[in-house]
Amino acid sequence: MGELQGDRGEQRHVNHADDDLAEGEGAVAALGDTLFPARDLAHALEQDLAGTAHVLLRLRLAHPVLAAIAAGVVLLGGWKLALDGGPGHRAARAAAALALGQIVVGVVNVALLAPIPLQLAHLLLADLLWIAVVLAGAARLADA
Repeated sequence: MGELQGDRGEQRHVNHADDDLAEGEGAVAALGDTLFPARDLAHALEQDLAGTAHVLLRLRLAHPVLAAIAAGVVLLGGWKLALDGGPGHRAARAAAALALGQIVVGVVNVALLAPIPLQLAHLLLADLLWIAVVLAGAARLADA
């Protein structure tokens, strides 16, 4: 957690735990997709909801929820920083755009039953998103 100095002198706290949680859960979801491939989307949901489902399959359901929350935080924060025009506004705009891209790629990933090349593209976007968030935060902290 870091602190940012606001325009009016107030302290703002930055916490990237939601991003970390979504990324970690994404790794679990990808592992579940790889170890327990599904024939189609209905079969994947059946696997996830079965009472005897492996823990990786049960955790696979949490990733879209956590990712949506993290994307919402990044979109709102990125939008605010981009409109502010202060330090890090370009990185914040990039983070917001990457968060939207992640949502699109994530939905396509689920619809296509997680082909490995698409999983790698999703991972690349996640890394770029993290870099953009760190750059935006670093620029704001450097200015504080």
